[in-house]
Amino acid sequence: MNFDDTPQEAAFRAEAKAWIGANAPKQYEDELRKASLGRVGLKGANILEVAKAWQKKKADAGWACLHWPKEYGGRGATPIEKVIWQQEEGVYGKLTQPFQIG
Repeated sequence: MNFDDTPQEAAFRAEAKAWIGANAPKQYEDELRKASLGRVGLKGANILEVAKAWQKKKADAGWACLHWPKEYGGRGATPIEKVIWQQEEGVYGKLTQPFQIG
C-alpha cells in the first residue's frame, strides 16, 4: 500500500504548511507541545481567547471547516485533506479543544 501524497495532496500539504507557518500563534507552541489532550492551559494567556483567535484566523482564511463547501466558508476538502491538515496543524490543533462537544 502506498501512503505517499498524490501530487494534489502534496500541493494541499504545502499550502497548509505555509499558511500555518505564517499564521500560527507560535508564542504558545512550547506550552501546547507539553500539554496533554484535555489539559491545555497557557501561562499568562486566556486559553479560550487564544483558541477563539486561532479559530477566527482559520475561518477567515477558509481553514476552519475544511469539508464544508466553499460557498459556506470551507474548502470542500476530501477526508484525506482533512487528515493532512491535522498533521500539519500539529500542536495548534489542541486549540480547538474548547469548542469540541463531548
